[in-house]
Amino acid sequence: MAETLFENQTTNVTGSAVNVPVSVQGGFLHRTIYITGTLDGATFKLQASPDGSVWVNVPDTDAVLPSPVNVIIRAKQLRGVLTGGGGSLSVTVKLY
Repeated sequence: MAETLFENQTTNVTGSAVNVPVSVQGGFLHRTIYITGTLDGATFKLQASPDGSVWVNVPDTDAVLPSPVNVIIRAKQLRGVLTGGGGSLSVTVKLY
């Protein structure tokens, strides 16, 4: 089942946290991020948190659109961050 981080996002934003299922929090989460749309100069970063309050950038999650990015990570929550986008920014990001 897909988790949507952004749907047609048109402004720079730090997205809402998506909870990692409890059944995999002690293990590694294997997901593919699909990023589609127009970045218009924006940078997308995936961030992970072990506790919901401390956030760190996940390495190698920068993207050229359209782009799938594979992630294997141990975390409690994930979120996306878009920065530096211009007037044509329109991005959808989903985790599968």
